[in-house]
Amino acid sequence: MEETFPIISAIVPVFNKGKYLVEAIESLRQQRYPNMEVIVVDDGSTDDSPQVISGLSAQFPELNITTYRKSNGGASDARNFAVKKARGLFMVNMDADDIMVPGFLHEALSLISSDGADVVYSDLELFGDRTGEWIPNPFDPYFIRYDNCVPALAVYRRELWEKVGGYNVSMPFNEDWNFFVAMTRFNARFRKVPRKAFRYRQTGTGLYHSFIREAWEWGVCMLMCAQDDLYVVDEVLASCQKLLKMPERWAKRFDQHQKLHPEQWLAKFWFGLSCEGEGRMPEALHWYQQAWTASGFTAWLPLYVLAKGVERVEPLFAAQAFHKVRTLRPEMGRLVNVRVEALAQLTTASRVTG
Repeated sequence: MEETFPIISAIVPVFNKGKYLVEAIESLRQQRYPNMEVIVVDDGSTDDSPQVISGLSAQFPELNITTYRKSNGGASDARNFAVKKARGLFMVNMDADDIMVPGFLHEALSLISSDGADVVYSDLELFGDRTGEWIPNPFDPYFIRYDNCVPALAVYRRELWEKVGGYNVSMPFNEDWNFFVAMTRFNARFRKVPRKAFRYRQTGTGLYHSFIREAWEWGVCMLMCAQDDLYVVDEVLASCQKLLKMPERWAKRFDQHQKLHPEQWLAKFWFGLSCEGEGRMPEALHWYQQAWTASGFTAWLPLYVLAKGVERVEPLFAAQAFHKVRTLRPEMGRLVNVRVEALAQLTTASRVTG
């Protein structure tokens, strides 16, 4: 049985979606996959999710359900927690308010077995407050850096999660897109089931709804910061300029995330951008410094914006910082060299004046 049907671990993070959870788990039962485990992680819910979760094993005795409760850390953190507990060679993401159409797991396994697929996904049907469909563009390992073409609801090999290092917990949203882009570093083979095998619930407060209303391209900006080595520096710096104009609700999410994960430099950096965008430059400089420190002094991006912010008042520090930026990201040389020369002239002029 295990040799023919390898264990698939269904990962179901839950945050205040108790009213939808039973329907989601029922769709997993309808898969009729003979070797599946279901891992439900309550990510610090404040609604009735704990009560709903406590009754799942009795309600679905034929499913191998394991439940956990942890303090709130966000979707990426909950998924990483679940994968660490999982036994399967393959994972499938399943949000607590979505529905998996019968037959998908068997189709995914068929593509894995016959075609050597590493990631299997499908088209999506949208339901709830907004109906429609999402037919992703054909997958391309370069194109996905600019336009997501893989839905969050996908089966993937556990070893890819390990190679990538898990989901980036700095991401308050777009964590799936970032995760799949990271997989392309390892030449992962993506294949699509050519039908709408998932039903993605739409709500007025859902993240998909937010991206449609608030500009999808900001998601690309987040990826450019998170995986800057995949993009040219001009794109990365332009993304930072755009994020200066992020809406207040995004700034609040970044603030919440840097508090939840104080070890993550990227969350601090994004919050710094929000402060600068609001004209609170002293706070922004504080967070850029915090981001640079949290990175273990290896992330060039927060150091660069920090140096830019203080170059007029601390030219010596700024010059040293720009030199470090050039070392960390040689492509930045053409930009920082001009600034270093200008700082040298400024320092010389100050000495002459003095």
